[in-house]
Amino acid sequence: MVFRKYTFILAILILLIVPLSFSEVIVFDNYKTTYSLEGNVLKVKKELRLKNVGTNPIIPGEIHFRITQNTGDEYIAPIISNFDVENARGRSLETKQIKKDNEVDLIFTIWDPLLPNFHYDFYMEYEISFDPKGILFYSINIPNEKTTIPIKRNYVEFYLAKKYHITYAPYSEDLSSSKYSAISFEDPKNVEIEYSFLPLPKTSFHMVNLFWIIAIIIFILIFIIRLKRYRDA
Repeated sequence: MVFRKYTFILAILILLIVPLSFSEVIVFDNYKTTYSLEGNVLKVKKELRLKNVGTNPIIPGEIHFRITQNTGDEYIAPIISNFDVENARGRSLETKQIKKDNEVDLIFTIWDPLLPNFHYDFYMEYEISFDPKGILFYSINIPNEKTTIPIKRNYVEFYLAKKYHITYAPYSEDLSSSKYSAISFEDPKNVEIEYSFLPLPKTSFHMVNLFWIIAIIIFILIFIIRLKRYRDA
């Protein structure tokens, strides 16, 4: 308790002595996100590294992540549960979330001083209630995340049960194995994924569109053949 008290006092003193712009001196040197869809829950796990790229010691303080979900018609605030953050030493950090009309603000606090060229590793987890829509094919737009801290490298992995097949995921690399279907993205602007129970390959276009075009053509051909047989009878 005494050590934490003096650490807090030191943090305040450094903040008073070093009135620098936060975004100019600190970056996410590593920003890895793993998404796994299990039923109607999208589980999110992050491995994050803050690095002081300035010339003075700083205190990160409050870190904010603004998350919004695109439903296709509008942006809404997703339902988030089990939000937790802990550092590399296994110590849980103070967290809170603020829900607004169309976004959720996830907040946690780091009071540990960060010297120039030093880094701070931590891990963040939360779950999002998710209900993918579709018939035979399902589409997912991963909720957008925004932070004021610059990200040097953004790496994303997405996992599904092996019974599913990913049919559309632009600019992705395949990570599938005998245990799961998975893909990865490097510095994605938007993560859009289509998957299906049907054993179809991943393509550069929405497979659902091709599927229904073929289905309609087959239906028309069957109708024409039956109509011709009826006229010839």
